[in-house]
Parts: sequence; C-alpha cells; structure tokens
Amino acid sequence: MTNKKQRVRIQQTFSNWATVISGIPQGSVLGPILFIIYINDLVEYCSSGSKIFLFADDAKIFSYIKKEKNSRAGIN
Repeated sequence: MTNKKQRVRIQQTFSNWATVISGIPQGSVLGPILFIIYINDLVEYCSSGSKIFLFADDAKIFSYIKKEKNSRAGIN
C-alpha cells in the first residue's frame, strides 16, 4: 500500500488530505481474513470490567457505571 490518502467529509466541508500509513484497503483479499483473526481474539482481551457484543463486522465495548467515582463526572 503506497501513496494512499484519505480525508473526512462532514456535510459539505472536507478535511485536509492525510497520508494513510497503515491498514488494509476495502475490497482486498486479505481484509476479511485479517478481520476474522482480529475479531475472534478481541473478546479474550476485553474482559477487564467491560462487556463486548459482536455482530457481523461490528464490535461494541461498554461498561456499567455503578459508582460516581468511576464516571467521567467523578474524575478530578
């Protein structure tokens, strides 16, 4: 992967172009294989006080806040 660039569009405004230095392009042969390897191991490494839900090509990681000191509002 060489000379790849990307930018972000929000409504009608575009960010500056940035060089992409890592990642697998969409539509590549390796993309689905590498994703399966990544997503299968993700559950094992995200178990420290959090929960993870996997569906198709998406992952949602979250944690229940039971005490105010564990919330953003409880951070000094």
